[in-house]
Amino acid sequence: MASIADAHQPRDNAFNLIRLVLATLVIVSHSWPISGFGQDPQLGDMKLGMFAVGGFFAISGFLITKSRMRTALWPYLWRRALRILPAYWVCLVFTGFVAAAIAGALNGGWSVQDGLHYVVSNADMRNGDLLVGDTLVGSPIDTIWNGSLWTLRYEIGCYVLVGLLLLSGFVRARRWPLLALFAAATAFAFIEGFRQDSGNLQNIALLVPFFLAGAVVFVYSDIVPLSGTLGVAASLLVVALCVLGVGRELAALPLAYAMIWVATVLPAVLRRLGSRNDYSYGVYVYAFPVQQLLVLAGATQFGIVFFIAASFLSTAPLAVASWWLIEKPAQTFKKGFRARPRVVGRRRPRLGTPGRR
Repeated sequence: MASIADAHQPRDNAFNLIRLVLATLVIVSHSWPISGFGQDPQLGDMKLGMFAVGGFFAISGFLITKSRMRTALWPYLWRRALRILPAYWVCLVFTGFVAAAIAGALNGGWSVQDGLHYVVSNADMRNGDLLVGDTLVGSPIDTIWNGSLWTLRYEIGCYVLVGLLLLSGFVRARRWPLLALFAAATAFAFIEGFRQDSGNLQNIALLVPFFLAGAVVFVYSDIVPLSGTLGVAASLLVVALCVLGVGRELAALPLAYAMIWVATVLPAVLRRLGSRNDYSYGVYVYAFPVQQLLVLAGATQFGIVFFIAASFLSTAPLAVASWWLIEKPAQTFKKGFRARPRVVGRRRPRLGTPGRR
């Protein structure tokens, strides 16, 4: 039976398609609270949107750890910054000066100063002003213009964490340090779950285990088989853990395996969909402000199904434009650094065959 490392092909997988599906699930999940139709769809303790975000983080953990294994720290961080920040900043400008300005025309409460303050206060991904003037007064969610962006700072934090950990030749040459860190993060998730906190620690406990689960699957990818039986079992286990109320704490590892299994075994025609162009990030960052505009425009009067469809169809052109005009051109600057990693201590493991147990 082939291992994950043997079966996974860097240029022949469905990761972009899966991420697009996950971004669409975020739209679906957010549609209920944004439109005022109720709470997000939920299975046990896992909201649909949280499931999608967990999938994003698990896939990132797998791919980002692989990237870090073959790339020195500064080129690695530079590439990660190019992938996230330019499109993020443009999305802030769109929200502050386009979406909010349209909302101001419909609802009042917008000024250029408000838009500028929104962009500047959120540019560094810390807790900036979540509103643009009084443009959302009367909306079901009137406290935030883009409720999807909060996860990005934690994703970048995970990038930095893996980048720094793999400076050590000791960590590079062994599997168990990342596994131990994942176990510690899972234990921390249980502790924070009991505390019912809603701050940064709770968000770290919620998201980091999913990223580290993807990293663990990568470092063990040469000995873990890629099996349909395991893939189905992992998927069912995710569902069971959510129903039992411990999905947020324990579903990370089976979800990571299931995502990588699906991305690898989908038919070739599906693996080719989106294999060259990744629109998922644009869908993810633009959907929430688009949905806020649709609410102000009265789209909720046609029901939840119409609202979901209108949300996706209105977001898709922005996502496509973001990819072709911002995200893809930004990648041309990544060649400013050499990709060859500096080997520290022990010999760096061969890519696809991570180091010792």
